[in-house]
Amino acid sequence: MRIWNRGIVACLTACALGWATAYAADPGAFDVTKAPYGAKADGVTDDTAAFQKAISDAGATGMGGTVFAPRGTYLIAGNLRFPPNVTLEGVWEFVPTPYKFWYAERANEKVPGTVLLATAGEGKTDGPPFISLHVNCCIKGITIFYPNQIKANPPKPYPWTIGVTEGGADHCTIRDVLLVNPYQAVDFGSSGSGRHYIENLYAYPLFKGIFIDKCYDIGRINNVHLWPFWGYSGDDDALGKFVTENAEAFIIGRTDWEYITNSFAIFYKVGFHFIKTDSGSPNVLLTQSGADICPSAVLVDDCQTHAGVSFENSQLFGRIVVRDTNTGPVRFTGCGFFGATRQKEIVEPIHLDLKGKGHVSFDNCHFITLDPQNTATINLLASGGSLSVMNCLFKDVNRTHVDLEPGVRSAVIVGNTFDGKAKIVNNSKGNVQIGLNADYEQPEEKGAIVVDDSADDGSFKTDGKWTVGTGGDDYMSLLHWASKGNGDARATWRPKLVEPGRYAVYVWFGGDPMNDHASDAPYTVHHAGGDTVTHVNLKQNAGRWVSLGEFEFVAGTEGYVMASNAANGNVVADAVKFVKK
Repeated sequence: MRIWNRGIVACLTACALGWATAYAADPGAFDVTKAPYGAKADGVTDDTAAFQKAISDAGATGMGGTVFAPRGTYLIAGNLRFPPNVTLEGVWEFVPTPYKFWYAERANEKVPGTVLLATAGEGKTDGPPFISLHVNCCIKGITIFYPNQIKANPPKPYPWTIGVTEGGADHCTIRDVLLVNPYQAVDFGSSGSGRHYIENLYAYPLFKGIFIDKCYDIGRINNVHLWPFWGYSGDDDALGKFVTENAEAFIIGRTDWEYITNSFAIFYKVGFHFIKTDSGSPNVLLTQSGADICPSAVLVDDCQTHAGVSFENSQLFGRIVVRDTNTGPVRFTGCGFFGATRQKEIVEPIHLDLKGKGHVSFDNCHFITLDPQNTATINLLASGGSLSVMNCLFKDVNRTHVDLEPGVRSAVIVGNTFDGKAKIVNNSKGNVQIGLNADYEQPEEKGAIVVDDSADDGSFKTDGKWTVGTGGDDYMSLLHWASKGNGDARATWRPKLVEPGRYAVYVWFGGDPMNDHASDAPYTVHHAGGDTVTHVNLKQNAGRWVSLGEFEFVAGTEGYVMASNAANGNVVADAVKFVKK
């Protein structure tokens, strides 16, 4: 066994976000550090036997009991199996904050709280869980860390960290637990756990997060946060690349009502995956939850036909995919859908891809910048089942907003608002109702010629790396932006001028929410007399027309305005206006 790094473990719980909560031991608790157990809590001595004896003794009372592990670091080289009615309780000092883990190797602090070092099952995924809970069992106030795990692609496989006993176990609880680097975190599915309760779980699962299946009575998951606080090093992070390409955060199979609230995952291949197993399909209600920067934020293989999957007041960054195997209703109410910029290898051009026989609905949702890399042409594609989109806001102005293919049985697209011209394509052979939708185009003075970055007629063009985004006060709601550079990113607005003559030229750009815009962004006007470069301060006068001057132009498309990223900050390409004088 590799000797664990005391600096790393020292920092695992030496961090705080919010308030501190300390647990006092039950006076009748079985203390693992006292006789007859004698756990050393030094991080080197194997304390498996001490923990297991205390857990077994607590279960042998017939009334259940609490096994208490005082603050310290305990090496558990084996597996812990619970009898019914036992709680393992540690000292839960702090809610973790991620930056401490990024610099863990530099830490040299005393270990607070209760930390278990897990080493069993290294190199395989199919062994017994590190901790197996039985009926009416609970683990709370514990941090679990795998000292032999590596920050690499791929990382070392391990079995599940927390599971239930073979044959299933109802009423299992996980509360106030930190799992630093498990390969697989929580398995309440392989054997099943009805009426389970997971609350305040913070973890960085490297391959699988939480698996639910065989739950035949209501399960609850609240305030779960899955994110890369261990080993994360930005876009070049090898471990993070493995997670984004392979890992799934929430995998939900058969559950007869699952309530998921305030739960979140980021940088996973799939945020929420709803699957059909031998036991059946899921029925899930999700509130105030989200998947951020996931190639598939939501992936629905199937859901129960009478109840389905319902997201409410949630934020979802990434693709929404309902597969052709789905038979139940999938609902999104009051949700936001956004694109993710860290998807360099993701080339699928459709971000909401709806198939299957079930009904998919969007009510009072908003869709904004689903494809920041500007490779997509469709926001929402439906090729099967039925669809309703009502009272939603579409802010992508250079996309087909809704595309109904022939296999769609029925659809209602009613009462929506579009920034820019609504683009709805209806090739369905079913019953489709479209109406009372409001689109919008920015009003300008008579005769003005505006070329916006949403133009799809070739009048706007970019070269180099540009990202679609929003800064507030954008013309037609969206803009393109490029990081400061040497001029390798260029944007060109090329109007078709019917008459030659003198034109006033204006540029429009949105706000600077991150305070990183250039104060000297170069805009080149190519006119009949040559080129004129004007440097514009993008930190000022956002959301209005800014004059570049008056110039003579010939008729046709020879004249243009070009912006580049040869500036002292990020540059913006939004809209340009030409007004005949």
